[in-house]
Amino acid sequence: MKAHVHAIVLQDVQWKVSQAGRRRVLREKQKNVHAFAIGTIRTRLISLRAEWVHYNPYLDTHFNVVRDGRPFLVRKSAAAHFDVRRGMALAVFGREEER
Repeated sequence: MKAHVHAIVLQDVQWKVSQAGRRRVLREKQKNVHAFAIGTIRTRLISLRAEWVHYNPYLDTHFNVVRDGRPFLVRKSAAAHFDVRRGMALAVFGREEER
């Protein structure tokens, strides 16, 4: 972890959910950091295609697309904008990552 911020833009993002961490949340009924994204910090975001995504450990084992609830199964996206206050991230795709 590099910093705590309300919003950040990352490039070359890898999305991860620790299943052991999720099981701990379900067992203890307490939040813990177990879903995250790894990438390079950038100052701006240029979009080719984007989806707002979120994660709820009580409902799923993965991130979901906010618009329609379908699973967000892309493991890597071109960039992402994280908005902690909204509790979601904007995942941005380049042509090679499109589903």
